[in-house]
Amino acid sequence: MPVSPDWELCLAAGEGLALTLTLSNRGPAPRTILHSANLQPSKLLLRHGSGSGIEPVAFDERTRRKFDRTVRRAMFTTLAPGATLELGREQFVKVGNSYQLRWGPFVYQQIPAGNCKVSALFLSAIVEATDAPVSGAWKGSITSNEVMVALL
Repeated sequence: MPVSPDWELCLAAGEGLALTLTLSNRGPAPRTILHSANLQPSKLLLRHGSGSGIEPVAFDERTRRKFDRTVRRAMFTTLAPGATLELGREQFVKVGNSYQLRWGPFVYQQIPAGNCKVSALFLSAIVEATDAPVSGAWKGSITSNEVMVALL
């Protein structure tokens, strides 16, 4: 899938082990996109900063949930030039001697303490709705910047 220079995916690490992911339209025209926790979520890529290079694998809770898979026109968002859409905001939580992170339908567990490199991926493959036409929905993928989170 093509990468679009009109989009910017930005991951920020904040206080309290928080992560915030935003998508910005950097192009000259309005752009339409679908971001849905059930149908088309963003996903984090975690890599433990120690020499082991551990990459925690996320459990996808959608595998055990029942949800409506119907794509409706109202699920799409059109961003004006310069507009930003928040795709996610979550926080690492200490559980015993390790950490856990919920990101949309994904649960990352038993993340060891230490430095963790995190980036995000957004894959847009759904460009049509079942109830009404969607004009010009973007299809492609984009990867965010990488941030370092110190899990102590």
